[in-house]
Amino acid sequence: MMLLLIVMVSLVTVFESVQRTQVFTQERSQSLDSMRLAIDRITKETRQATAINASSTATTLDMQTYVNGVSTHVIYHPDATGTTLLRTVGTKNGVVLTNMNSTSLFTFTPSTTGAQLISITLSVHPARRPDTVLNLTSEIRLRNEVTT
Repeated sequence: MMLLLIVMVSLVTVFESVQRTQVFTQERSQSLDSMRLAIDRITKETRQATAINASSTATTLDMQTYVNGVSTHVIYHPDATGTTLLRTVGTKNGVVLTNMNSTSLFTFTPSTTGAQLISITLSVHPARRPDTVLNLTSEIRLRNEVTT
């Protein structure tokens, strides 16, 4: 009887460990998928930008770009808490990414004015895993920039 109890406790412990690992893997995968979608959207709109506005900073990307063939003013910026990336078009805010770890997202080369290369770095905490940070980086060259 005692041997059966030991075997059962061992099996339950192994099962619980496998289940925790599976949940972590699933949440990590969901976070990476969200990051990829965000970076794809930002990259597409930035490549089509005709101008990167001077108000752009490491935390904010302010640009004039094409959305569905129409010239549109788009701003990517963190919310007040710094944990959510928003996309603003006109007066409408849309959530692009949540659980951000850092608000320092954009790097402009050589500088904000006349940027030829824009780097994006997204850092996210997976849900229920604040001790884990996922990073995804992309570089963008403008295709439609209008020089004056």
